[in-house]
Amino acid sequence: MKNLMVLIVSLAVIVAAGCGDGDSDIMVEPLCDDPAPILNKPDPDAPGIFVKLVDEAAVNSEILRLISTYDFTPEEIIEITNTFFAFLDDWTIELLRCDDSVEWMEWNAVKRPHLEGSRGQGFKDSSEGKGC
Repeated sequence: MKNLMVLIVSLAVIVAAGCGDGDSDIMVEPLCDDPAPILNKPDPDAPGIFVKLVDEAAVNSEILRLISTYDFTPEEIIEITNTFFAFLDDWTIELLRCDDSVEWMEWNAVKRPHLEGSRGQGFKDSSEGKGC
């Protein structure tokens, strides 16, 4: 059954790669009915993505399962928040979004001082104003 899913997903990626306007950040449409959301926007100054696992997950064993299933290497594991950080390709992101153990994902971002206006406005997300 799992091999059939991989085959179907592979065909979807091949078809999607040849279609569309090429402006989307993610190469394919979600591969499942209820994909984990992706927060923030990709920032070329801060590559990578955080992946938050569901609270019930045993973070270390679940990350090992994800690594062996989807063939990637996490850069950092943050056990206290059931999160890991990795540099993932579009294909792996879409597969992880459909894994039941993934709650949400968030693009890495560079925070820069917000220099407009008065003091105390804090930092501004570097991806503001960029289209997704």
